[in-house]
Amino acid sequence: MYKYLFKTRLLVKQFYNRNDGAHKLDHADQVYGNMQKLIILDNVEIDPKLVILSAYFHDIKVYKSRKYHEILAADFMKKNRYLFDVSDSDFQLVVTSILEHRSRVENRTSMLSHLLSSGDSLPISNINNIITRMYNYQKTYMGDNDIDKIIKNIYRHLMDKFSSNGYKKYDSLMRKYFDHDIHRLQKICDNITDQEIKTIILNK
Repeated sequence: MYKYLFKTRLLVKQFYNRNDGAHKLDHADQVYGNMQKLIILDNVEIDPKLVILSAYFHDIKVYKSRKYHEILAADFMKKNRYLFDVSDSDFQLVVTSILEHRSRVENRTSMLSHLLSSGDSLPISNINNIITRMYNYQKTYMGDNDIDKIIKNIYRHLMDKFSSNGYKKYDSLMRKYFDHDIHRLQKICDNITDQEIKTIILNK
């Protein structure tokens, strides 16, 4: 399976190179690793090819549209069906998992979708990593020229998405194994200050 993984990473690298600092190839690597951990935790039996395809193709079109990247990624796969040596039913599972991986989705239709969504959300136990990733995203578009504005944007995003009243909906698989971490993260975000965010950024 290593050869299949190597080949897939080589294929998607060109897309991730165009993405913002928070959605480079190392992010797909992390998602893949997280999915592998969840497979062990939940004792899941699944074709490893599908896990590789789901993990590495889910964010290939972030550079085109952050808002609609999952739709664009799914469209790319459908238009280039010949690239994927899996059955039609398995191909559809991968495409659907990509369409369902965003945090706003409430009901996912397969274990692959649960794995991808949860893998994309981990790790959530380290606020420093989350803020650093947000900083890398902001820096792609704003540079380092206006650190105060970047901090305000990060603070607003933490409140909007990760706080107790945030819009992020955690997958049931995440809730099963990481519910304590989820509540801990929400509490941290509820009480975090601009100065704490700045300290994390400056010490990253």
